[in-house]
Amino acid sequence: MIAVLESVDLFDDLFNGPDVTIAGVNFNKHFTISGAPENLSYAEKKLKEKEILYFRLPVDYAFHSKSIDEAEIQFKKAISGINFKRPEISMLSGLDGNRLDGISPEYLWNVTKCRMDIMNILLKLEKENGAIYIDLTPNGTLANFVRYNLLPDSNSSYHGIFSAFNIELQNIEKLKLSLGL
Repeated sequence: MIAVLESVDLFDDLFNGPDVTIAGVNFNKHFTISGAPENLSYAEKKLKEKEILYFRLPVDYAFHSKSIDEAEIQFKKAISGINFKRPEISMLSGLDGNRLDGISPEYLWNVTKCRMDIMNILLKLEKENGAIYIDLTPNGTLANFVRYNLLPDSNSSYHGIFSAFNIELQNIEKLKLSLGL
């Protein structure tokens, strides 16, 4: 996978060659592509030619694309024995921004395979009203995506919890303060 620091509108012009797909749209000038290693090498060549900033993501699989199809049976088998409890708080889907009543193996497979559109999901949520976004990813990536998608007049806040700098407890305290706890 490759993160591209440019508008997703350029995708069709740039990648009319070997099969790469849009894996995710994160914010206005940041999207990811996915595909086989040789196809990503072709994509890197095109990005260099156009002097577009990018970086190869440290993942071994072409997530969020049809290239991961061969893992479906094993993936579903591996998680089939997990009993997912009904959420006690409101959860929103990372696929479409809709509310989730529960999680199933099929839903988790779709999260693994399907394109993620963080930008449009956040824009949809922002139309509803302000929100408190809490990023529980290991590196705070989603908090950055939220930061770049929020409009200046947004009533929302965002909080990254995990950090490479071992400041998780400080981040939790900041979150508690913002929630008035």
